[in-house]
Amino acid sequence: MLDDVFNGRTQIRIFAQPPAPPTPPPHVQTEQAHGEVSSTSSLVPASVLAPVSTSSSTTSTALPSQTIFPSTILAGSNGQMSPPKLSRVVNSVPDLWREWTQGLSGQPSIQSLEDQYGVSWRQSPKEKTFFSRRKVIIDCIRTAISRGESSASAVVRLETLRANGGWSLSQLYKRLNKRELIFP
Repeated sequence: MLDDVFNGRTQIRIFAQPPAPPTPPPHVQTEQAHGEVSSTSSLVPASVLAPVSTSSSTTSTALPSQTIFPSTILAGSNGQMSPPKLSRVVNSVPDLWREWTQGLSGQPSIQSLEDQYGVSWRQSPKEKTFFSRRKVIIDCIRTAISRGESSASAVVRLETLRANGGWSLSQLYKRLNKRELIFP
């Protein structure tokens, strides 16, 4: 297997994470998104318990184009490193929401990339376009949440509309963007 890596026949992913903040002692009470208090064990890192920001602000300062994003570095057979990208295999609203808020397959969440790097992590025009199209769907979910609906309910409702229409996420985006489909 190592021969395949060294000879460039296999891609490897290297994940570098900044040091984790100290975890709270066992059974410390933690405040959650809406002021609810829950008990937690020291086996769960504090970063897992932190609520996901639903802010759509991208006012972070721009980073130089040579910036390497420490949370995800993809090393290919040619030795090049590339910044994170939105998944091209996500095909449902729940998977898109999960990618946006939690991350998929060891990748950081899109929201965390936005919070940490602003627009600078989306370097290629293709990635910028793909991001803005997916964000239309995410913004619909956030609007429903801001009106008092739970994120789970909003995601299920939008996925039901998509599936019943037989649409891909791209087709869902087009209908939402043209206001052919009103949600929430």
